[in-house]
Amino acid sequence: MQASLTGHLVLTTVHANNVFDVFSRFTHMDIDPYAFASALNGIWAQRLVRIVCQHCGAEHAAGDDERAALGSAYAEAGNVPLRRGAGCGDCRGTGYRGRKAIAEILLLTEEIREMIVDRKPARLIRAGGACGRHTHFARSLH
Repeated sequence: MQASLTGHLVLTTVHANNVFDVFSRFTHMDIDPYAFASALNGIWAQRLVRIVCQHCGAEHAAGDDERAALGSAYAEAGNVPLRRGAGCGDCRGTGYRGRKAIAEILLLTEEIREMIVDRKPARLIRAGGACGRHTHFARSLH
């Protein structure tokens, strides 16, 4: 934290489920919220997702349960067709072959910094502070 506050570029890792969970992780480490908010410029969270096998994967229409799980984002995306792998020799019967990294980026704004200093819960930061500066994207990293 001290190196970051003196102008040095510091990159670190922390285990969290998404960019907003990072705030609570550092709070549990007893990091001073003011120093944390001052030192932090952005958060990158990533996870690996399985890729549907190219050989046995086929498009299918989303069922009611899948539409419900995907929520309004699915309808906003134009109800794109989903793919499901049946299982074959190439994927060892799993329907999946390989993985792709997906990432979520949060660039801190003054509003978010204030919410961190005020020790607001992550759900409030997600709802109020991240509008317009929070990005989801998928990019293959292989």
